[in-house]
Amino acid sequence: MKSPINATKSAWGQANHLPTAAKIKLFQQAGWDEVRLKAGRNAKGVYHADSRKSIKQQYSCHVAGGYANIAGTWNLEGWRPTRTKTWVYQVQHHQCNWKTANNRYGGHSSKAVLKKH
Repeated sequence: MKSPINATKSAWGQANHLPTAAKIKLFQQAGWDEVRLKAGRNAKGVYHADSRKSIKQQYSCHVAGGYANIAGTWNLEGWRPTRTKTWVYQVQHHQCNWKTANNRYGGHSSKAVLKKH
C-alpha cells in the first residue's frame, strides 16, 4: 500500500473523543471499522487498512492522543514499520509517525517540533 489512509474526525467524533474506556472502545471498534470501510479493499478482497499491522498501531496511537489533539494529522501510512516497542511514549514528538520499529521518538526531528529561541 503506497498511499496513506487519511482520517479526519467529524464534529461528532471530536465531541465524543474523550479519555474514557467507553469512548476509546467506541473509536477502537466502530471508528476502526469506519476507517477500514472508507479505505476500501485490494484486488484480493483484503481491507487496505488491514494490510499492515503498523496501520492499526498508528490508528490506535492517534486514538490515544487524539482527544487532546497532540497526535497530529491522522494519516496512516503502510510504509511505516510495525512497532516492536510501545508507541505511547512521547506521542507529542513522533505524532504517530515513527520511522523505526523500536526507537522512542522516530518521527519528526527536534527542529520540526521545537521553536528556536
